[in-house]
Amino acid sequence: MIHAVGFRNLAAHEYAKLDMVRAYEIATGDIQDLEEFIGVIVRRFA
Repeated sequence: MIHAVGFRNLAAHEYAKLDMVRAYEIATGDIQDLEEFIGVIVRRFA
């Protein structure tokens, strides 16, 4: 999940440095960290 948090920080604060190809790869294939991160957010704010 640490990777998802790091990605969120990069996307929010350093958008110009974001590798859009890698972001797409994560969003469409390598989503285990992303799913865990979303689960934490949902449980926290649900």
